[in-house]
Amino acid sequence: MTPKKNKISIADAKEMINRYRNNAQKHVKGIKLPNSIDFDRETVKNILSTGDCQGVRAYFTETEDNQVQLVLVGYDANDTDILPQATTESSSTALKVSAASASLDGPIRICPPDCTKKDPLTQ
Repeated sequence: MTPKKNKISIADAKEMINRYRNNAQKHVKGIKLPNSIDFDRETVKNILSTGDCQGVRAYFTETEDNQVQLVLVGYDANDTDILPQATTESSSTALKVSAASASLDGPIRICPPDCTKKDPLTQ
């Protein structure tokens, strides 16, 4: 089953971004929530060109110093994560990385502290 595409107007996106920025820190204590997380073109292109990649999934993560980040992975036609050098465990969709050297590309910029100055969605 193909997921329905969810279109969001620019005005709605601006409103949701503003609402998040105004309210996010009120809901958690001790967690550093970013305003935005950037990934470079090469990272996204590499994910999309992997195997039978049908799209990109974002996982929220938390670093040891309580900074929320994203990890991006591709997913296949069966809605299963595509991981580097991954093998399936029995018949489940759980995947494990089989080589210690396998890795996923992380973000190139997290705001704050590294924010862009002129972003039309936040003005």
